[in-house]
Amino acid sequence: GGFIRLKAGNGSHGAGGYVSIEAGQGAEDDIGGYVGISAGDGGDMLLKVGTESKDLSNGGVVQILSGNSTMSEGGKIRFRAGDGSEGGALSIEAGNGSLLDGGTIKMLAGSSNFESGGGSLSLIAGDGFLEGGGIELVTGKNEFADSLSGNVSIRMPFKDGKSNSIDLSQG
Repeated sequence: GGFIRLKAGNGSHGAGGYVSIEAGQGAEDDIGGYVGISAGDGGDMLLKVGTESKDLSNGGVVQILSGNSTMSEGGKIRFRAGDGSEGGALSIEAGNGSLLDGGTIKMLAGSSNFESGGGSLSLIAGDGFLEGGGIELVTGKNEFADSLSGNVSIRMPFKDGKSNSIDLSQG
């Protein structure tokens, strides 16, 4: 098929150029327009920031943000791997540190500012015909001292001497 390339100019004495693709705003109570980016069947998609920082600057930031709403539900973000004879894998990895700490993965459920509960965080392994999927929590090992590894911490805050329970059950 054909080829389309959108490219901003390189900076000879400053930052490179800027590319922006935006859908239009809706009139009054209507929703805004739609931006769709898709690869053909079996094709790949790459969303990438830079290749390598050449000085002491950061490598760049990729942000995927959904919209806020004051009177309705906020926007949603969904990552899903494809179905197949073997389901597609979803991998989230933080970067390695060559001189300092490795990158951190942090998942936070939302807080409530009103008389409602905070958001939940669920890790649920898949069902299987022969065997269900597993959940594995493994701390990092220390390459320098054999006796030190990462900590596992499960904490629940107390308020007025009260807290909910921790339930470990089988079956």
